[in-house]
Amino acid sequence: FSHGLNIAQSDAVSFDNFKIAALPKITSQPLLQTVGQGENATFSVTATGGSLSYQWQKDGANIATATSATYIITGAKSTDGGIYTCVVSNTDASVTSNGAVLTVIIPPAITTHPSDFNATLGGSATFSVSASGGGLSYQWQKNGVNIADTNSSTLTLTNVPAADNATTYRCVVSNAADSVTSTGATLTVIAPPTITSQPANVVLVGS
Repeated sequence: FSHGLNIAQSDAVSFDNFKIAALPKITSQPLLQTVGQGENATFSVTATGGSLSYQWQKDGANIATATSATYIITGAKSTDGGIYTCVVSNTDASVTSNGAVLTVIIPPAITTHPSDFNATLGGSATFSVSASGGGLSYQWQKNGVNIADTNSSTLTLTNVPAADNATTYRCVVSNAADSVTSTGATLTVIAPPTITSQPANVVLVGS
């Protein structure tokens, strides 16, 4: 040895029991989830490496008892929405998964139902509905049948015909979690008065 290092045969280093650790590596990332309020959400991760341990986090904070490769949220609430990651570790290293976003959608609930409406023949009529919940869509129906291109919270009818008298209008409000149907509102079409018999001239003859 050029630097004067002298290792006797009895001092020889044995590598027989030395093992290179298998570092953790994530092979399958958790996927984003969109669920309705009260539904379950499942996150999972797949990893390789020796003697792995798992710790799920929400928005960077550890979740108690969430220490397996799969994490299930039962009956999700709006407060469960956030970014979920998993830290996979062994004695030699740790690796963090990609973040998976959980979106919890509150099902729609109708807060104001459409009201009955009296319209003049040939005039206009308006029905409206109010609802709570996220990502809402609207579909108006006439006597239970969908009306094309009526996808807002307000329905306006123009040039109302006499044939629409006593028809019922309602709205189906939906999102990714559920749908709910409003109560029906009746349209009454009032025809303006028309004189069908005019008064006749009267001639009074003196006695």
